[in-house]
Amino acid sequence: MRTDGALTTAVDRDVREGTTYWYRLVVTAADGTPAIFGPIAATAGRRILGFSLGAPSPNPTTGAMRVEFDVPRRSPVRLRVLDAQGREMATLANAEYDAGHRQLLWDGSESSRLLPAGIYFLRLETPDGARTRSFAVVR
Repeated sequence: MRTDGALTTAVDRDVREGTTYWYRLVVTAADGTPAIFGPIAATAGRRILGFSLGAPSPNPTTGAMRVEFDVPRRSPVRLRVLDAQGREMATLANAEYDAGHRQLLWDGSESSRLLPAGIYFLRLETPDGARTRSFAVVR
């Protein structure tokens, strides 16, 4: 436990990813009166150790596609769709992101036009380098 002024923080460091835990918080007021909060459910997430780009889904796609990526610390991130010749077809993200897991839904279009059938690449560019995943568009 850590106390910073009127704020007390408790961290359960013995948890397993994806597991739901139930907590009951007991608080003692300045006059000694106890207050009980809970049960409170919390599901342990996975720890993000580095930048990563998940596999696009579905793959192959006929249109909309889910794209996931991880950011371990506040950083500028750029996520683009490139064709087989390396030309930029769409920019899905180009901003500074806080740490966390991100999920985008892309409609499969470029300038309001659906991409033609073919092989494409997702390219995630971060301060630590770039990661690339391929996907196919079928019509």
